[in-house]
Amino acid sequence: MIITAMPEDTANMRHAETRKLAAIMFTDIVGFSAAWAPTKLVCCGC
Repeated sequence: MIITAMPEDTANMRHAETRKLAAIMFTDIVGFSAAWAPTKLVCCGC
């Protein structure tokens, strides 16, 4: 007997995995940006 997932379950799982991947990519980009950001902000005198 072969048991397969319901199409709704597959769609929900795919959506959850996409959200996880997006969160990982976002944190990677933010971390990379923070690593390359200047340690001090310089005011232009405005």
